Amino acid sequence: MAPIVSHPLYFQLHWICQCALRTVRECRDPFFHTTTLDDYRAMSPLVRGAFVGTTFQRKLMLWLQMTYPGMWREGGPNEPDLVCTHNADFSLEVKTSGKKGNSINGNRVQASANKAPSYLLYVNYHPDTLTIRDVRLGWCGPNDWQASNGNSQSAYLKPEAVERFASVPIHGNLSMLSFAARELERNETEMVDWHN
Repeated sequence: MAPIVSHPLYFQLHWICQCALRTVRECRDPFFHTTTLDDYRAMSPLVRGAFVGTTFQRKLMLWLQMTYPGMWREGGPNEPDLVCTHNADFSLEVKTSGKKGNSINGNRVQASANKAPSYLLYVNYHPDTLTIRDVRLGWCGPNDWQASNGNSQSAYLKPEAVERFASVPIHGNLSMLSFAARELERNETEMVDWHN
């Protein structure tokens, strides 16, 4: 497993997720003149999470395809949700949740899926506004999931796996530029000190 920061989208993920969730939230129905957020608020709480998760994943795929043409496609059976066509190691499983807290939840099938380990993109949103609370990236496989007891169809990521997740930078490319500028300045200072 490579460090999380080595994923090529690490510094862009927060921005792309914001774009995708905004597309979900602000999509307009031309006939009824309502937004998806209006429809979401009228839905039963039992279906809201699945609606946001499915719609978000689709919009995220469209944003990735628009931003990086030819590099991303939807995953098939036994593949991550979003497949990187240039390097499958960078493919992403996607999970969303409107619940507060550090835990990462999924479906019971995650614990028994015949999928290879992959990156997991976890997007936590405010359920009242459909705005991002946190975006985390980590690496996990079927063995990192624990199926819930009883007849529940849910599962949760084991605590030791959750600890391997990191929040991605909020400012996307600006964070990368700022980091690069700080590193350049530090290196120049060290070189000046070395020459003296």
